[in-house]
This record gives sequence, C-alpha cells and structure tokens, in this order.
Amino acid sequence: MSNERRSLVCLCLLKGIRSSGKVSYFTSAFPYLVLGSLAVRSLSLPGADMGLRQYITPKWERMLKVESQKILSSPFREEMVFFGLIFSSTSGLTPRPR
Repeated sequence: MSNERRSLVCLCLLKGIRSSGKVSYFTSAFPYLVLGSLAVRSLSLPGADMGLRQYITPKWERMLKVESQKILSSPFREEMVFFGLIFSSTSGLTPRPR
C-alpha cells in the first residue's frame, strides 16, 4: 500500500465510519483543485497565449507529408484499436469467482 492510502485509511480509522464520507469527498475533489490552481498559475505566466496558440494550431505542412500518413494508416495501429475495443467490451462480462 502506498503512503497516501495508508494515511487515508488511518484517518478513516481514527475518526470512525462517520467521517469516511468526508474523507472520500476530499480525496475526490483535491486533485481537481490542484489541477485548477496549476492551470490558473500557468495561464498567468508571460507568453502563455503564444504557447497555447502553438500547441493548438496544427502544422499542415508536416501533417500532409507522406511519413505521417503512413503512421496514421498502419495496419498495426488498426489492429491495436480493434483488440482494445474487443478487450474493453468483454472485460465486464467475465465471470466472478464465488
């Protein structure tokens, strides 16, 4: 068990079952709060608008090259997507041990 899980288990055991709901509310909301604060901080830095524009704007001359089209249409990639879909759709149908 990782240290974070151990600390959460200890918090639940110290306060009892009544506080486990509060702990789960905190642990589910805390990552979003951290991500939100990091996003606000990074967007307030100088040059953030230029970085976002470069990240979002596609480079058409690179995308129209033959090499990138070969990568996107490779049979290996199509097979991986197909097997991924099969695996994800059948993973819920497996029998559970009793």
